[in-house]
Amino acid sequence: VKNAEMYDNSIAIAIYDKEDKDANLICAKAADELLTISDITASFVLGNVGDRVCISGRSIGDVNVQLILEKLGGGGHITLAGAQVEGMTLEEVKQELINRINEYLVDIFNRVQVIEETSLRTSQFNDVSLKEMHTIEIIGKNSNVTPSDIARELMLTLGTITNSLNKLEAKGYIKRRRSKLDRRVVHLTLTKKGRLLDRLHHK
Repeated sequence: VKNAEMYDNSIAIAIYDKEDKDANLICAKAADELLTISDITASFVLGNVGDRVCISGRSIGDVNVQLILEKLGGGGHITLAGAQVEGMTLEEVKQELINRINEYLVDIFNRVQVIEETSLRTSQFNDVSLKEMHTIEIIGKNSNVTPSDIARELMLTLGTITNSLNKLEAKGYIKRRRSKLDRRVVHLTLTKKGRLLDRLHHK
């Protein structure tokens, strides 16, 4: 448990590297124990059982460990699952597990984006794209935001952000104002309409 590594800030992965006929049980107990640690939403513990590597997966329900371990030939259910992998070392199985976790998280992220897009399209704010919504979110949670700040956070070029801001201003969601200290600096704020959309999006 002490040697557990964190993945994506909330998923713990640990290795029990002793040759032990009870490795399966020890891995299961360690996976349970890791879930008692603050901020950990899922845990995976790997160990050697003869010529195979066993994996015990546990979750508080936010992460579906069954879906992840099914890709490694295992099974179980959303909060408790296991797998046994043959022909690979502990380190190889660990890397394979990380790859499967990454695939799972990317899939969840993509699904959330589709839901957000659909929600925006069917709302009264159907003139706003998901990228524009993320821009509104950044302006809403920070004061004195500049176009450069948004470009940096969204990892887009300043030109792309400027085009997006022009559209949002024309639609009445944002306002631009020049800094009193430096007239070259433009600060962005949300209009009443923009604040309403930001509040509804957070709900």
